[in-house]
Amino acid sequence: MPARSVHGFHFRSDIDGHVITAAQSALESLAMTAAPELLEFIRTPTVLSIDPDVERGTPLDILFQSIGHEAESHERWQFTAGAALTIALFVKIGRLSESARLSASSEQRTMAARIERFRALLDRHCRERRPVASYADEMGVSTGQLSRICRATFGVSAIEAIDARSIHEAKRLLGYSTLSVKQIASELGFQDEAYFGRFFRKQTGLRPTEYRSAAHDRSLPSKKGRAG
Repeated sequence: MPARSVHGFHFRSDIDGHVITAAQSALESLAMTAAPELLEFIRTPTVLSIDPDVERGTPLDILFQSIGHEAESHERWQFTAGAALTIALFVKIGRLSESARLSASSEQRTMAARIERFRALLDRHCRERRPVASYADEMGVSTGQLSRICRATFGVSAIEAIDARSIHEAKRLLGYSTLSVKQIASELGFQDEAYFGRFFRKQTGLRPTEYRSAAHDRSLPSKKGRAG
């Protein structure tokens, strides 16, 4: 999950796995030195499905455990070892991702390419209020095909996917910028601040100002346990 991506994690009580948090700039510096071809992989949000029965005990699981050991050991050359293990982890995950792509059927590859194309267009035009037909034309598919792709992949229609990306960007700007709600509405292609407010509330259940206040409250350090 690259930096500046609005996201959240919800874990069930039976979840068993690994979460590693690292500075984006540090990861990119490592990749630039050791394996520049990994830069695009590091900068792209990726979900990779791996059979847990196959993964357990493999080099991938061992790498996660080794990184955890280095993070807790505070031994000599800790940073160097951690950096080397992190690059090895990205190489392994990159190989698994490439292998998964190569093993996919032609139809799946076509679908995946269209999905990635649509996602790229959403990222590029998320600050414009473009209709479904505009995206479909740029992808070389019909509006019906695009909606079927979205329903098969995201479980929503094309217009719902477009609106979701707009909301994603709105949340990012509300949470991490000092722009006013009116400025954010304009940035996202809404001519009317009031219409943007209604759109945001319909999608999230909150007014833009309410979301900004909640996001700000979550970002404040907890005062619990501090001496008075």
